[in-house]
This record gives sequence, structure tokens and C-alpha cells, in this order.
Amino acid sequence: MRKLYYLIPALAVVVIALVVLTNSPTRFSKIQRLPNGSILRIVSISYGTHHNYPKPWQTFLGGRLPYSWTARFGWYWGVGQRSLHGEKNLAVFTICDQKSSTSFSGSSRVVVFDQQGNAFDACAGGGTCSFSDGIHHRTLQCWTLPAFPRRTQTIGLSFFELGGDGKTWQQVAQFKIPNPTSDAYPVWRAEPWPKTKTDGDLAVTLTDFKTAISWEEPMRAATNSEIAATRMTFHAQQTGRTNQVWRPKSIEISDATGNRWIPNPGPFFISFNHERDVDQVTVKSALWPGEAAWKLRVEFSRTADFDPDELWTVHGIMVPGATQVIDLHNSNSVHGIALKLVAITGEKAEQPGNLKWVAEKGHPNISVRALPVPKDRRWSLVRAVDHRGTEVEVHPATDWGNGETVYGLTIQPGAKSLDCTFALHKSRWVEFLAKPEFVSPKSPTTAPD
Repeated sequence: MRKLYYLIPALAVVVIALVVLTNSPTRFSKIQRLPNGSILRIVSISYGTHHNYPKPWQTFLGGRLPYSWTARFGWYWGVGQRSLHGEKNLAVFTICDQKSSTSFSGSSRVVVFDQQGNAFDACAGGGTCSFSDGIHHRTLQCWTLPAFPRRTQTIGLSFFELGGDGKTWQQVAQFKIPNPTSDAYPVWRAEPWPKTKTDGDLAVTLTDFKTAISWEEPMRAATNSEIAATRMTFHAQQTGRTNQVWRPKSIEISDATGNRWIPNPGPFFISFNHERDVDQVTVKSALWPGEAAWKLRVEFSRTADFDPDELWTVHGIMVPGATQVIDLHNSNSVHGIALKLVAITGEKAEQPGNLKWVAEKGHPNISVRALPVPKDRRWSLVRAVDHRGTEVEVHPATDWGNGETVYGLTIQPGAKSLDCTFALHKSRWVEFLAKPEFVSPKSPTTAPD
């Protein structure tokens, strides 16, 4: 009787939930069949700084109902929570149902566009998790869009899949959804470039600003079957110096509608090229013509001429074997920031934790951490030598975030230990308000009605 006492209310809750859900179509119940026969559905859309799917009550009920029931409602359980903090983002959750474990999400991307055909392509892949009952395979994916056209009432989402040649992209689905930020926004007025801005004795000139170029080959226009990019060219000069020691390190792109986008660090999203005192910064994705101006906030960081109180030298770091991970415990404090070495790993070993995703493959890597995370300073591995005094080639740094940085190394055979000198130094920032040159009008989508 006691079991029945608890079972009856539970069954009542389930019945009520099923009745409500069956007779209340969700606002985002968008479903399309993909060319391979899979079913792709949008199950949730949210705008803000914190996103999660499924909701707690969906997780509770979903884990207690048969798969055939939950499949009817497009539920997925055991996912946990997808969270973002900071600037507001548009998050789209999709579920792909298929009869095999071949995952649509493995090589896919989404492009967001508005009623005027303005498009933004900056979301390749997404946070995923999968479930299979042996017959059906289901993949939940979270797509977070750092920027999107905001001036129209509806926006479109075009999903692309990488073709068999591994180079060209093919559109496999397209949806129309309400724009959660539609409003009348101000219009910025662009400054003509070339334009020079200063931070103290550092003068930086924006000499070129192009978009809709090819990410793979930035010297030409992008085609509709490949990922486009945006390139900015700068010339920096410090008063009283003939050699140039300042290089662009990061860039923030924003517009009048509230988009504020910082391209992810790492070679997959942003590239830096320096030649003859000219710096080119190329970011994956093209800007759209619907905005009259974009604000570029560019961080510049030194590569040399560090002050003694900015330097930290660590002696006798063991050179790892090819598959070896050596945890490091060396620490210091520079300008009130606690610095710590994390690990040095061989060319066939992985860095610990999330650092494995940004470590350079096929090379030894050394990682460092700064706490609290410096807001206006950058790490540099200034110099590394082995026990014989032979210079070690230090590759460009890759930042994971949270104050963690990884450096790839080229170490000569026979090296037993390393002496590494690090610098923690202040950055400079300059801002430009400019409109890019559109190299080729890309039209990978059709505007939603």
C-alpha cells in the first residue's frame, strides 16, 4: 500500500505532463529531414549569458519514461548543462535523430542570416553529446552564435555539412526563427582608412580592412562552398624606435546593435602574420554589409625589450620523453600575479586537462598559469636554452583562457634539461571605427520571409 501511495501521484504527474505537452506545440518545433535520411530538429533557442537544455523537469521525466515516448517530444536526458558567461549570445539547441552512429555534428557548421540576406558564419561545430539505444542514435548539439544580424524581425539558420572531398561545404537544412533582439538600433558612422590611433607613444595605422575573403587562401575572394574570413592590416610604430617590437595579440569586433565578438584564440579561428613591419590579422567568418561601421579594438603586445621586474627564469626543467608528462611545480609572483608552471610534455603526450586541446601536436609543449587572470598583461616565453646552451625554438603561444598558456618547442636531440625565461608584460590597445571592403558579395543563403 505504501508503494501504491507514492506511485499514484507520480503517475498523475506523468499523465498531466504528457497531456500538456501533446496539446501544446513548442514555439521552436522546427523539423527537417537531411539528405542522409536523418531528422534534424531545433528544440530550444535562448538569448542571454546563460543557456541550458534540457530543463530540470524534462531531465526528471525523460529519465523515467520509455525511449519511444521521449523521442516523440524530442527530449534528451543525461546532458547536464551548457553555460556561457559574459557577453550575451544566441544559443540554438538541435537534436539529430539517425539510425546509425554516423554523426551529422562531426563536420558541420551553421550560418545565421536576416531578411536582407546579411549573413554571419562563425559557428563551426558546437557542444555535443550523444545517446544510442542500439537502434537509434541521437545527438544533442549546442550552437552558440557570438554575433548575428539583429535589425530584422526574423532570422534564418542554414546548416552545412562538409562534402566528401573534405573541402567544400553543402547546405543540408534551413530554418526560420523569430529574432529575439529585433529593434531599431542606432547607426554608426565609419571613419575613412588608412587611419592612425595611439596609445601613449605607440601609433598604429589601419591600412587595410577586407571581408568575404577565403579563409584557406586569404588573397582571393571566398566562394559560396567554403568558409569566408575577414582580414585587417596594421602598421605600428613606437616613438624613438627604429625596430618594431609590438605585435597584435587579440581583437574585439563590435557593432551598433550590441554584437561584441572576440574571435577564439588559436590557429583554427584567428591567424597573425608579420612581415616588414606590417601585421595582418585574419579571423574566420565574414562581416555583413548591413552595418555601416564596425568597431575594432586591437590589443598589441611586446615581443622584446622587457624590464627586469617583468622577467622570471626557471632553471633545470627536465626534457620529457616522447610519451612523458612531467608535472611542474615552479612558481613565482610578478607584479602581484601568481605565476606557476603546469606541465611539460613530449611530442606524443597530451597536456593535462583542457590544455590538450590547444597544445601543438607533434612537438614538446610547456604550459604556464597566471592567477588572478591578468586583464591587461600577456605571457611571453622570451628564451629557452638546453643544458648545453643551445637555443630552443619557441613556437607562438596559444591561450586556452583562465590565464593558461601553452608553448610548442623544437628541442635539439640530446638535450637533458631547459632553462626558460618568461615575461609578464602590459599590453596596449587602440580602437578603429571602420567599414570593410567587401571583396565578393557572398550569398550562401536565401533571406527568410
